[in-house]
Amino acid sequence: MRISYDEGKTWSEGKTIYPGGAAYSDLTILANGEIGVFFEADDYSRNLFTSFSLEWLTDGQDELKQQDRKE
Repeated sequence: MRISYDEGKTWSEGKTIYPGGAAYSDLTILANGEIGVFFEADDYSRNLFTSFSLEWLTDGQDELKQQDRKE
C-alpha cells in the first residue's frame, strides 16, 4: 500500500499487506475508520479482505480524523 498527498505525483515507500501475487483490488473506509482492501490473491482463485489504519500506513505521521469520515 502506498499513499500520495499530491494527486499521484509522488508516493510513499509503501508497506506490504500481502506478500504474494494479487490483482483487482478495491479500497474502502470502514465504519471504525480503518482502510479496508479486498483483492484477488495468488493464482486469482482466492478473494481476501484485510484492513489497516492510516496511522499504520504512515508510521503515525497521519491519521483519519472523525470530521474526515463520510457517514
